[in-house]
Amino acid sequence: MSPIDVFSEGLAPVITNIEQKVNDPLKGRLFDNQSRGLVFMDNKGTLITTALDYLCYKYMSGFREGFAIIRFESLAEGKTSFVYMNKQGTILPFAFNYATPFYRGFAVVKSKNDQFQIINSQFEVIYTLPYADVSAISEGLIAVKDEMGKYGYIDLNFKLIIPHKYEIAEPFTNGISKVMFQGKSGYINTFGVEFWTN
Repeated sequence: MSPIDVFSEGLAPVITNIEQKVNDPLKGRLFDNQSRGLVFMDNKGTLITTALDYLCYKYMSGFREGFAIIRFESLAEGKTSFVYMNKQGTILPFAFNYATPFYRGFAVVKSKNDQFQIINSQFEVIYTLPYADVSAISEGLIAVKDEMGKYGYIDLNFKLIIPHKYEIAEPFTNGISKVMFQGKSGYINTFGVEFWTN
């Protein structure tokens, strides 16, 4: 086994080398999967999931607020889904076209009918976001792309905080986000103050 991410909340995803037929847990089908298994290990080396259960998963994030994100590829349908798993190794029975980590009890997902939504930790839809593209929640703000193709930022009350003007707008880290405006690269803080690099 080899680690693929750092420990978070006491667990880390690791790669195994077992190959076997596995069940598609979202559809109940059996199919061959020739890729390596992904499992979670605690800081004592104990596995909380088994490789044979999770060989069909192609990516596992670290845990945040009790949940990890798993990218699941159904060979039977040729589709990719994102699901959440709790620390007991249980896959929650909700599949999305895209999913992001939880932030203060909320996460951005893209539903199976291609709508961006905010869900809570009970996987209830709190709000449907009317945007063409939506980032993960970062430091209380969400980058969103409007119908003109420009990004701005909304807060968790879904109020526009930083106007739509950027061609690129990344999530915030330590109060700073990388953006692009009229071909110029730069940075903004969570108040919208800009710092240009060229």
